Amino acid sequence: IEGILENVLNAEAFIKIANDEGYLKDPVAQARLMSVVSREVRTLFREKFFEENELDSYTQQARELFMVNPGQFKSPATLDLEQVLVEVSGDQTEVEAMERVVDAYQALVAGTPFDEVVADYSDDPTKDENGGRLEKVNPEDLVRPVQLALEGLAVNTFSQPIRSRFGWHVFRIVKVNEPEQLLWEQARPTVEAMARERHLQRAYERILRELNREEMIFEEGAVEAVLNHYGLDGFNPLGLNSGTPTLRTQD
Repeated sequence: IEGILENVLNAEAFIKIANDEGYLKDPVAQARLMSVVSREVRTLFREKFFEENELDSYTQQARELFMVNPGQFKSPATLDLEQVLVEVSGDQTEVEAMERVVDAYQALVAGTPFDEVVADYSDDPTKDENGGRLEKVNPEDLVRPVQLALEGLAVNTFSQPIRSRFGWHVFRIVKVNEPEQLLWEQARPTVEAMARERHLQRAYERILRELNREEMIFEEGAVEAVLNHYGLDGFNPLGLNSGTPTLRTQD
């Protein structure tokens, strides 16, 4: 809350300084401010437009998308992992946890059976259920340090000890499971989201085309002022021998 309030006060202070110093009267500064406002207005309009034009259901459109190309919808590749987790807690300091995880790592590399290492060193609360073995894990569901370590790890090779907010990990990839074809009910949430986005985006683009059919009209000298500010010589999009550029949009 303190940070939010500070940002608000700083913004108001800068606006006051700019106003007192006359910065806001400069045409180029006004154009830059209008550009920012225009982008925000466009975003607000798009959000409101989507809200007002969203259909109650996209099931039918989603079914059509799925039937046209069912092979597009597959589960992500997953991994079967083995893991030893050493926690850092009130009963175990950071240094003690580091010593234990190094001992576990050295035991694994030396060929000690994985089950024995898990029993002796792992603090994973689920080890009694799975024995330290995790099946069909989506790497994106794992904490970031483990994700990064997995990216360069060869199959059946133990990782160096990795620190995350859960403690210290040592793991290896036992198997890489290829993506699997999803059934309709499995793919339905994803396909309905795609159908919704496609419908709303197409409707939004129709609105933009209608807006762009309008002729763009500028005040006398406005285009020249912008060109002069950026050091440009001017242009003549209509190919006429006139010193005054005229901008029109294409239908």
